[in-house]
Amino acid sequence: MPGYDYLKKFILPEKSYRLRHLEDKIHKTARLFNFEEIISPVIQKCSSYGECGKSEDSEENYYFCELKKDNFILRPEATLLILSAVKNMPDNDKPKRLYYMGSMFRKEKNGELKEFRQFGCEFIGSDKIFAEVELIRMGLKFFESLGIEDVGIELSSYGCRDFKGRMKNCDENIDDDKEINNACLPDKLCLKCRKKLSDLERLLSNLMIHWDENMSLERMFSYYNNTVFNFVCGKGDEKIVLGGGGRYDRIASEVMDRPYYAVGFSVDIDQLTEELERKNIFNSENRSYVTYFTAENEHVQLQLLQVTQDFVKENMPFFIESEYGLPENIVWESQIKKGLGVVYFEDNLAKEGKVRVFDTTKDEPEETVVSIGKLLEYFLHLRKSKTYGD
Repeated sequence: MPGYDYLKKFILPEKSYRLRHLEDKIHKTARLFNFEEIISPVIQKCSSYGECGKSEDSEENYYFCELKKDNFILRPEATLLILSAVKNMPDNDKPKRLYYMGSMFRKEKNGELKEFRQFGCEFIGSDKIFAEVELIRMGLKFFESLGIEDVGIELSSYGCRDFKGRMKNCDENIDDDKEINNACLPDKLCLKCRKKLSDLERLLSNLMIHWDENMSLERMFSYYNNTVFNFVCGKGDEKIVLGGGGRYDRIASEVMDRPYYAVGFSVDIDQLTEELERKNIFNSENRSYVTYFTAENEHVQLQLLQVTQDFVKENMPFFIESEYGLPENIVWESQIKKGLGVVYFEDNLAKEGKVRVFDTTKDEPEETVVSIGKLLEYFLHLRKSKTYGD
């Protein structure tokens, strides 16, 4: 496939735990705000997206798929799919709080084929301003749970448009969608849209949430209207957009075939992972709780397997070295991979019912001798006494 870097799309073992770590934080944050997960198919009909997959300044679609000859594409984004799912729910007259995560596929303007991981949250069915507030708080809580402390909010408004994308109350002289989606200037907003933006700013200020008004704020897709926002990290030239979203009542109404309301945001997980690596957050956050086992010879192998069976029953992660002896690098590896420690079954010591243990949770690994019968208890206590990035 031209332009497709095959190996680049693999998440190798030394980094895959980072994705699991992020997914765990996503689930925990979503449960905190009572959002429910929805999973959409990766293969979609082209008709599911219509014109909404196009960029603001180009006729070129932002998606691609090798199945296009069969009128199918790979999922470029999830918002429209979720709207379609809600439309077919029997209780679609009630507000829905939904979140998703997964791979998205797009073709960039330069023709490069791109797969990236994304998660997003959609508050569907409410026109109340607390929906925006709840989503913004949820996003900030997620970033805080990762250890990113300098995340702020940029706010803007695209003004109000009717369901065909035309200006509806805001300055009627602005007819160009591109000008609208580059954000309206404050004096171009109608009183209703200006009030919505001001009310949101006031509520966020009362909640001690820092925000900045950015009337040049841009979103990629054309379906946004009214309030839009970004989650940003850093300032000036160091500023990075971690995610963002806004209201899309217009397209929600088109999909639902009646006046409808929706607001949401999304985060590029791959870009977020790079930012976490840059801030060196993963190194301090991740702990695997793995205990490493190694045996001097085959005579103590059975004892080792019996002990690890107890670890299985207690859901304690472990790793058994495939070669006999105490490898020179195993203690170092346990420390680097944030394991709890290394257990070494020596023939003579095991006959006394004891093993050598290296505690690798400390800056300098500590060696001690532990009774085999007390080994599980030792590591359960060690795990409980340590505070990691959960």
